Amino acid sequence: MIDNKTYNNAIDTLKQLGEEHKQIKTTTTGDIWKIDLSNETLFPLFHINPINVSTGQSQLVYNFQLFVMDAVGEKEDWTEANFQSANYLSNEQEVMSSCLQICTDIIGMFRHSNGNPQKQMEHKILTNLFILLRVNIL
Repeated sequence: MIDNKTYNNAIDTLKQLGEEHKQIKTTTTGDIWKIDLSNETLFPLFHINPINVSTGQSQLVYNFQLFVMDAVGEKEDWTEANFQSANYLSNEQEVMSSCLQICTDIIGMFRHSNGNPQKQMEHKILTNLFILLRVNIL
């Protein structure tokens, strides 16, 4: 008997991880270009980007890009010149540290799921850190 998880089940499982995490404020899914980065979005944000599904004789392998992101704070008195210099990033290191911690929490939830078939992972995970700096210059 073939017991494959559905696409909906895979997405729902990933969404549940984001919604249950104490630090994540917003969980979204879809194309990476559709992430809402407006000022109304609550951060940190967890975004699930479906990549592809490969089939085997008795299994489906789902591939997703998982994004954990937060906005770097800015000082109220910054000028345009401040935004052009990385020396003025006030909390960049703290944002990167907290996002990486959220990533390792999510990885840990999969790796240590105590045999829960809804949360299993077999492949290596690559984590990339990047910065989102909101620039509101009139």
